[in-house]
Amino acid sequence: MSKKSVKFTLMPNPHQLILLDGSAFLFRAYFSTIAQNLTNDEGFPTGAMFGVINALKRLQNQYPEAKLIAIFDAKGKNHRHEIYPQYKAHRKPADEELVMQIEPLYEIIRAMGFHFMCVDGVEADDVIATLSLCAKEHKLDTIIASGDKDLMQLVNEHVHQLDMKGNLLDYDGVVKK
Repeated sequence: MSKKSVKFTLMPNPHQLILLDGSAFLFRAYFSTIAQNLTNDEGFPTGAMFGVINALKRLQNQYPEAKLIAIFDAKGKNHRHEIYPQYKAHRKPADEELVMQIEPLYEIIRAMGFHFMCVDGVEADDVIATLSLCAKEHKLDTIIASGDKDLMQLVNEHVHQLDMKGNLLDYDGVVKK
């Protein structure tokens, strides 16, 4: 696998940055709406899209001045598979009804004007970690919106984590947890 350099620029002194773990929200939305069998008029499944878009809109309403970036896992293998070929080998493939919602969701996110990132060969949590470390360097107040407890190690004086229940955790909150 070739290494790709991804360039990004943090906006000069934005009020706040929100890094949404889109993949975590996507799976949560899919499994929390699957019993409702949400579809459009043509029978196309929409539950996962509905859940993620609602989460984005809720964050936008809660933090109207923030720069919000929805970050998703790239499909296929990543650098961890090179290190450990059995990485996630025992996971069953995602349901087809979930997979078919992914590309349309990306299009909706872009059409709504949200920032979007999906880096080939890199998982969303690695992108989130990189961006949050850059934000810390620039003393940029950042919220990681994710239920992934591994991301809590990134919490510091400038980076907080908003869990799936809406709890905003600072460093002391993470230590207590």
